Amino acid sequence: MMRNSLIIGALLFTASFAAGANTALAAGEAPDQIVQQTAKDLFAAVNSKKAELEKNPQDLYDLVGNILLPHFDFGMASRLVLSQA
Repeated sequence: MMRNSLIIGALLFTASFAAGANTALAAGEAPDQIVQQTAKDLFAAVNSKKAELEKNPQDLYDLVGNILLPHFDFGMASRLVLSQA
């Protein structure tokens, strides 16, 4: 479960850079508020399904996909990683 926490932490850290300028503008929320709320939602979901995730760790990917990915800007993240911003 520690590995999963590290993966989630890394995704959230990356998302803090890429979390939607577009999403934040469209929702009228600041990007940091979106990241904080998404992190709270994700950790609450992981904690509530802890037993299920320990039996089937692959379900974590679906959970992250449903909660985190709608707020993640892959184009921006790719440009940041490849230094072509």
